[in-house]
Amino acid sequence: MSFEKSEEVGELFAALAKAQGEMGSAEQNAKGNWGNYSNVQEVWRTWQKVGPKHGLALLALPTAASSGRLMMSLRVILGHRSGQYIAGEYPLNPTKLDPQGIGSAITFARRYGIQAITGQVSGEEDDDGTRASEGIELYSEDGDMLRAFDPKGYAIEFQKRMDGIASKSGDPDRIRRTLKNLWLANVSSRGHLPEDTQGRLRDRYNATLAKISVKKELK
Repeated sequence: MSFEKSEEVGELFAALAKAQGEMGSAEQNAKGNWGNYSNVQEVWRTWQKVGPKHGLALLALPTAASSGRLMMSLRVILGHRSGQYIAGEYPLNPTKLDPQGIGSAITFARRYGIQAITGQVSGEEDDDGTRASEGIELYSEDGDMLRAFDPKGYAIEFQKRMDGIASKSGDPDRIRRTLKNLWLANVSSRGHLPEDTQGRLRDRYNATLAKISVKKELK
């Protein structure tokens, strides 16, 4: 996710820290093919309970650009009443370029974008360590939970999935977006890994993106 901010962000982060201290987890109120998750309405409700009263507002704006091929993204902005802001772009990768396909991609991106920029997580308020004992959940680039692994197994499988995406033939821009979707879908899960493992995965991710860019230049 590309990132930008206002010149000053001190007041924004002070307000965000207060909001995060009160926010709690979003309830996993919807059931998907691979388990329960928080739908976008629950993600929004959880944020709205705490954000506005601390002078914080969220916007999620679909954008599109064309450089030979249509490129779509969702621009997520977290703003403070002082005028300070942080913003990020979440790439959209709709399965079909029709209103339904684009709408589904926007809903998916809103859910992950809002949780990423506010630090919100999904799950029970206190599961007494049960989920941690079950392992770290690996998510697909489409946001489906595949299975849970121990930290070492998760890192191995995540690398395999990155390599599998990078090895695909086709439009390099689409492959890059798919890889970015995989990375963003696993933001929360990677947070449970040791810091050195997180660093190795980040380096592998950046190297893989660079490799795809080289492939594009050679086409």
